[in-house]
Amino acid sequence: MPLAAVAYGNEVSGQRAIGAHLSPAEYVRGLTRLAEVVGNAWRGKPRPPPRILGPSSMWDESWVGEMLRLLVAEGKAGGGVGGGVRLGG
Repeated sequence: MPLAAVAYGNEVSGQRAIGAHLSPAEYVRGLTRLAEVVGNAWRGKPRPPPRILGPSSMWDESWVGEMLRLLVAEGKAGGGVGGGVRLGG
């Protein structure tokens, strides 16, 4: 069975985070790096790379809004193997 997804720091966002607390900028850097690593590992493979999953369980609206703003502003949102982070399904 192929790997469907890789999660990045599900509980490190915002004030309700468990354990570590990452700023939106720190989170975007890590999320982008993970997308690059996964994209490079799957380059040339017959199957598509797994999806990269981000924060979900500790919803903090302002934190997530800033994270999404940074992803879009830095041109990291958009999908593509090797660094693109796709927003949505």
